[in-house]
Amino acid sequence: MLPILFFVVLSVSLAWFLESQATTTIIFVKHADTELSLEENSDPSLSILGIERSILLANTLQDIDVIASVDEIYVDETARTIQTAEPLASRLDISPISRNPYEVDDFMREILSQHKGKIILVVTHSDIISDLIVELHGSKNIPIIERDEFDNIYIVTDNGFFVIIDLFPFADNDSLSINSASFQDIGLWLPELVFLYNGPEILSG
Repeated sequence: MLPILFFVVLSVSLAWFLESQATTTIIFVKHADTELSLEENSDPSLSILGIERSILLANTLQDIDVIASVDEIYVDETARTIQTAEPLASRLDISPISRNPYEVDDFMREILSQHKGKIILVVTHSDIISDLIVELHGSKNIPIIERDEFDNIYIVTDNGFFVIIDLFPFADNDSLSINSASFQDIGLWLPELVFLYNGPEILSG
């Protein structure tokens, strides 16, 4: 019951946020957990935990807007970005677009020029998310994304609105099951959902 309620609260919060932004919205997410480290395999597939995380990501983003959902999905040629995007892409009948995110200027120029006013999901890597967000003037103070960190999504609009949301604030280290011992009251959820914000007041008006 609690995990279901958590995703309901999260989905409603995201829907309100996106509906209030009549502009291009880009959701950046690092690929999910992999079977092997990058030192062992330059193109590892998702682990069982990573597959579970990709499904939960799809559960969250499938109905992210009260009117529409994600309009386009960008990945690169790596198995881990493609597999992370697959559950949502399948549900929405979207064929992900493969581009090189490290060509930051060209990458962001294409998204902003070809998908104006849309919601775009970019599944990418920890070492490039900050550069992509800076390109949108979202923030220059993004925490370092560790190699074993897979929880956060980064939502940026083309007018500089920026928020980071922890999708799994109560998950333990070995699974994505909600750890009921990690919180005492449901009222703690909302502060955990939005923990870094730079832009107009989210609750203004």
